Amino acid sequence: MGHPKPPVDYCKKLLPVAIDEIASRDPGRPWVMLPHDDWDLAQGFEDVSFAALANAINKVAHAIEAAFGRSSTFEAFAYLGVPDVRYHIVQMAAIKTGRKVLLSSPLNSTNVQVSIMKKTGCVGIFSALGVLVDDILKALPVKHALIAELDDLLDLGERVPHYPFNKSWEEGKFDPYLILHSSGTTGDPKPVEYTHLFYGNAWTFVFLPDVHGREHFVDLLYPGEGTRFLLASAPFHAMAATCALPMSVFGGGILSPGYRHRALATSDIGDFLNHATVTKAAMTPWMMEDLARKPDAQRYIESLECVLFGGAILSKFASNIWAKYAHIQNGWGCTEAMASGLLKADREDHAYVYFDTVNTGIEFRKSEAELFDAGCQLPVYEIVLTMSEETAPWASWHVRQGITPENTKPPYAEFHPGDLFTPHPDPEKASYVFRFVGRTDDTFTLSSASNIHPGPIETAIGAHPKAGGVMIVGNQRRQALALIEVAEGIEPSGDTADEIWETVIQDANANMPAYATITRTHVALVPPASLIRTPIGKVIRKKTEAKFADLIESVYQEYGDKWQGQRYGRLSTILATTSISVELSYIHGIQCLMRLPSQNSPQVVPAATNRWLDFTATHVNLTLSIHYSGLLLPWHRHFLYLLEEALKRDCGYPEYLGIPYWNYALYPNLTESPIFDGSYTSLGSNGSSTDLCIEKGPFSNTTITFGPYGPVTPDIVQPLGWEQPRPHCMQRNLNDYTLQLFNNESSIEALLNSPDITTVLRWLNSKALLFGFTERGLHGGGHFSIGGTNADFFASSQDPTFYLHHCMLDRLWSMWQDTHPDLRYTYNGTSTIFNPVGVTPEVDNSTIMTFGTVGDPITVGETAETRLGKPYCYVYL
Repeated sequence: MGHPKPPVDYCKKLLPVAIDEIASRDPGRPWVMLPHDDWDLAQGFEDVSFAALANAINKVAHAIEAAFGRSSTFEAFAYLGVPDVRYHIVQMAAIKTGRKVLLSSPLNSTNVQVSIMKKTGCVGIFSALGVLVDDILKALPVKHALIAELDDLLDLGERVPHYPFNKSWEEGKFDPYLILHSSGTTGDPKPVEYTHLFYGNAWTFVFLPDVHGREHFVDLLYPGEGTRFLLASAPFHAMAATCALPMSVFGGGILSPGYRHRALATSDIGDFLNHATVTKAAMTPWMMEDLARKPDAQRYIESLECVLFGGAILSKFASNIWAKYAHIQNGWGCTEAMASGLLKADREDHAYVYFDTVNTGIEFRKSEAELFDAGCQLPVYEIVLTMSEETAPWASWHVRQGITPENTKPPYAEFHPGDLFTPHPDPEKASYVFRFVGRTDDTFTLSSASNIHPGPIETAIGAHPKAGGVMIVGNQRRQALALIEVAEGIEPSGDTADEIWETVIQDANANMPAYATITRTHVALVPPASLIRTPIGKVIRKKTEAKFADLIESVYQEYGDKWQGQRYGRLSTILATTSISVELSYIHGIQCLMRLPSQNSPQVVPAATNRWLDFTATHVNLTLSIHYSGLLLPWHRHFLYLLEEALKRDCGYPEYLGIPYWNYALYPNLTESPIFDGSYTSLGSNGSSTDLCIEKGPFSNTTITFGPYGPVTPDIVQPLGWEQPRPHCMQRNLNDYTLQLFNNESSIEALLNSPDITTVLRWLNSKALLFGFTERGLHGGGHFSIGGTNADFFASSQDPTFYLHHCMLDRLWSMWQDTHPDLRYTYNGTSTIFNPVGVTPEVDNSTIMTFGTVGDPITVGETAETRLGKPYCYVYL
């Protein structure tokens, strides 16, 4: 579409060969623009030619050979320099001498430098004047040489003999030439090796066809002939190390690295753009924030056609300013795979990355991480780099590894960079447009098995002016803790902790599920600059947590480790009148039980594969005692209580919550109910028209293992082999007619006005017990109006809505008991289905009820009162 296309073979040359050819054919062609004086940009800029670049490479190649010798096995040496273009020159000189070069950040500690050099087999250190390497050489005695000053290298007045290098692309494309290292966020940095094939294939993104009606964003790869491109990245970081030379050699651009002898800082960006004639750029978000907040921001921005950024979020304020005057493109990449294929983004989507998910092997897979933002749970996906025969030429991680369909049999290896994204809210973009939200290694797992991603609450706390950094911890704990590094000049005092908690954390807690909230007691302050960080400023979580292990443990010892939430009565209708935090707490509590191991023996009940299904195992086993009998109401009341206790004990369910109930009359049209609308706060949508599997919402794609079993008949018996697993999806078949017929206000009012417990049970059960009452009753009507799994007489408790329905029935019984206190301890019936005469005795207060592995036995009389505290203490609101 809009981009000019280069020749098909434009990048199929080894870089040193291409540079020498340009220097011979077009020696005056500009390679890089550098200020004459870093401290006085008004003096202008110098265009350094390819002739000067080629001569500088020859100078350095001769120096490397003199110091370390030539190599036929790609032996490595390390280069530690000041942030200037010598990093790029050294790369090319290393190739000419048959070596590869480790570009290690000079910000690394001595221990890290030595570790990486040992891992990569470095035989020497090449360093710039002013870079201290004595400690490294003391710990790792290797050869050492100094590189010439930059101005001396670029001086064409001193020409040196050409250093020959004539390998063809086919001969050298698999040769290693460059070693970088990962950031070290999750531990010690790991070396990452590059071959020539890596940049050769990456640059072929230019030729890919449009995807989703969008052209590829290739400005960093092919900026266009004569385009002056500001690449504001340290030369030892992956973007500059892998892109700066190919962009100018193959893409026709003129590189602008910022200053001549020093790094371009955020505070310098305004002055630099005021003098430099660049038209495209790749910047840090911090630089863009700085420019957007200048009174005359337009003057700096409007000269730029487009800007690529990444690595952090750009604020809404800054992005709105930038989008007025330039195209801003959010990018993504990692050291191990570099940039993926990007599509040109819409201006308003500055927070999102437009991925080519068709050609490049990028997949997004659902993550179990729980992320909350502005009171909403976000769908979270992990990016995975895959390869197929079709995507192999552009599957960047595989290309770097040398994995191809020609040399490797499927299934091909995959790479998990560890980054988490949430899809674009527009359904037409959701498959390929994603917003970065954090990393998998940022996630911690509470002892409830809930995977909490603390990104939003850490961001909120970090925005406080007295907070310099923050890390939320709580792995395998019940309660999370905020470790806050105070800003420079601030004392880590109790008053400061009070201020941060009252002004920031309390509000942030409102957007989190109750079990993930931060209490004031669990806010620990540490001195400025004490969190352990990578050279680019990211907190290294494991090392920081280890450093402050004693402090963290002391907080838990003094203030405890408790599930969070206040104690109140049982709350009102779910998904209709309650808050999002209530809805999410119930949903995530159920999901937590689904992740916990079963308490049943796999030899006895193999179908009970998790804690959630333990409840159904109990229900199936006792079904013929607890339905159409005197145990229906008391047994299910305690069954609800046992589920609540499991949610609170094992999954951090708030102490103040009971199981919310389903008020039938609020939504007579079920598909309009927030319970069944398929949103992230619902209990799932209706089932599909083909197999009734729940299609959308938190419980879509959920596998259950009990049933389906047959319908209720007069001669019903226990299903044969009910203990054996029968895996199938959780199902729904919503039926408004059944709900409106059997669970209407008239039936509810009639039950509440019943003169005795017999009549109550008849309104619940059906006309099977007394002519003139409804066919299914309120009990059966609720089950069959939801249908699917909930209509399974034995195994209905696998559906989370089962408990909302029975909570409503318990509410009606409780209300009837309160208005008939003299009848509170009446039950009417035996402990056998249909109450046959002489099989089991009439139920009374002394009748013992059992609950399998989910709870201890209890007498019926102990369940009759809900407010005595033995065992219950709840009211319905």
